[in-house]
Amino acid sequence: MYDKKIFEETFSNLKASEDTLSEVLKMTTKKKRPYKILRIIPIAAAFIFLFSVTALAVAGFTLYENPAAMLRAFFGENGTVKSDGIVEYDEFGKLDVNLPGWERVPVDETLADELIAPYISGETASASWEGYTLTVEANLHDPITGAGLLYYTVENPDGISGYEVFYNGEFGWVTGAGNIYTSVKMVYEKSYIDEAKSTETKLYICSYYVEDENTEIQISIGVQEQDSVPIYEGGPMGLIRKDHENVTIKQANGGEIPSLSLADGKVVVSPIGIRIYDEELGFDTVSYIHYIALRYEDGSEYVLIDDDSFVENRMYALGTGLTERYFTVMLFNRIVDINSLSEIVLDDVVIKVR
Repeated sequence: MYDKKIFEETFSNLKASEDTLSEVLKMTTKKKRPYKILRIIPIAAAFIFLFSVTALAVAGFTLYENPAAMLRAFFGENGTVKSDGIVEYDEFGKLDVNLPGWERVPVDETLADELIAPYISGETASASWEGYTLTVEANLHDPITGAGLLYYTVENPDGISGYEVFYNGEFGWVTGAGNIYTSVKMVYEKSYIDEAKSTETKLYICSYYVEDENTEIQISIGVQEQDSVPIYEGGPMGLIRKDHENVTIKQANGGEIPSLSLADGKVVVSPIGIRIYDEELGFDTVSYIHYIALRYEDGSEYVLIDDDSFVENRMYALGTGLTERYFTVMLFNRIVDINSLSEIVLDDVVIKVR
């Protein structure tokens, strides 16, 4: 049986590289608890929750091509539009795929132009390595919830291989010595491929991430190599990631993205994500919240998660209990009009917006 506490305590004393440990933790989480929230890192939580509408003087959503393409990919064109869920077993009867159902909706360009586009950083940067070119297209960081969206490409005129795309569009490089990889450092993230734009020679990658503290993030492109040091004493040899080229971008934006602070700051919502201080709201931080819905004034609702109905409309979630304030951050799979919300439902707790 997988004991997370023992696993983390064991790995906290290792001497392997940071990249090696991060990769092992990531693989273990994915294989053992593929659709639960990561709860492994301390993140300082010191925020002022405000309605901030300061914007950069940028062109409109329909004219500012990179953010427009980025938002279509993040909120509408990634993966299957709707699924009732996927459950599959391997030849030995072991559960192999367990994906809750999801539904994606088209981008509301009016909302995107009003609530998101002004805050997207159009800073681009590129790095090349052995025929591959990595280019950052656009980035959006929401310092209020800690949610972020990074859009970048990997291009090789001779073709790109060594990656896989899962049922829900999730993207990953195939693990193995000699294989190419990209890595988004300084953040915790999950990546998806933009199926609408990607080709055999150019991949458009959408990274949903959570970041509180760092003022910049680094995207690396390189090759995986066999480590000369075991993952742990007496254990197997691990893979290390040799960074051949790096791209660094600042976490600058046009000011804090518009947000709502509810329940005395215990719940914070922006158009791209939500931060919930579970413990302060009285929830059991071991068993998680099983139902989250955002309800609008017109009577419609956005069900973020519903365990009983096997539904999950979040793209990434990160939680931590190793800080003064236990919290969970979830990124949405659609743009949320925070100005039209009437209430937020967390299991049997109803939080009124107005």
